[in-house]
Amino acid sequence: MAASAPHIDFCLPGRILNPASQSKFRLSCSAAYSRQWNPRNLEFPWYEPWGLIFADLVATSRRLAVHPQCYLWYDSDNEQPGEVGEPQDMGDLTFASIASSTCAVDHALVPDFAITRKLPRVRQRHINNMWGLGRRVAYVGIPLLCEIKRSGRRCHSVTEALLDAAGMMNVAQHQVVYQAANLFRMRPHQDSVILIAATGFWWTYRIAERETVGVAGADVEFDGAEPLPGLDEDDDQAIEQNGIHHYQRDQIDDEDDSSGSDPMDLFKFDEGDLVAGYGNTVKRLTPERHGILTAEDMVLSKTWSPYLLLETPASNQILYLIHERLEQILVDQQDYKRG
Repeated sequence: MAASAPHIDFCLPGRILNPASQSKFRLSCSAAYSRQWNPRNLEFPWYEPWGLIFADLVATSRRLAVHPQCYLWYDSDNEQPGEVGEPQDMGDLTFASIASSTCAVDHALVPDFAITRKLPRVRQRHINNMWGLGRRVAYVGIPLLCEIKRSGRRCHSVTEALLDAAGMMNVAQHQVVYQAANLFRMRPHQDSVILIAATGFWWTYRIAERETVGVAGADVEFDGAEPLPGLDEDDDQAIEQNGIHHYQRDQIDDEDDSSGSDPMDLFKFDEGDLVAGYGNTVKRLTPERHGILTAEDMVLSKTWSPYLLLETPASNQILYLIHERLEQILVDQQDYKRG
């Protein structure tokens, strides 16, 4: 690979810290894509591998964490639940009495995943420091949102599977943009957020900005309808699918993996299949695949990217850029505009 294509071998920090993380991720993808363990081709099994990705992405950042099912809400009477500034100190918290409040929520959304940033502050006065309660969180930001859908139809053609995934990807993109608009309504100080839409092991991203996305209830409307899960071809033996699903249902590897083979050749597609199709009958895939970036092009896009396939050079580059943006936000603790 040319030297002008940097960070194509970027490894998520958590996978460097924990050598088992890579195998754990691939096994999670294998189970999510499997006809045996996900026979209805649902999206829920894909939460596990994507949760591992996000956890590995922020593994070395003390103030970043993965928040599944993060609650995004606003109400018309008080549209600044996360406004910048020192919140009123509720005093010493105990398990006997924890201050709480309720309000009428006009609109709430729950994305599949978010990455949160927390700024700590030491309490001036406290009775004890049991479980670290002598510290408080002065601010919680949300620099990334992600919406996940099922994978494309499992069939004998990678091209057909990718084309089938396009419908679900469009839904995921539309939903996460609306979630961003809800976040901007919830956090008036925030101007941008990283968005990720995924369908199985394909994903796209963009940097959403307030001026282009708008705010919920004003510039963005959302139809919550989703396409039904794709139906697979009947195949009791789950035969090889162009390197996507290579073991039969009654040939699951033992724990010791004595065969020495990858439990699923999920990320070993033939580039010729993906670009030219079978028998050269397809000249260009729709949707378009993301290319490898040169050093001059290493910036995150403000529009939806072409499709990225996990664990390919282009995907590694974008994950590197996302990691760098998150780290840059941490450097400036007063950077509230990006989460």
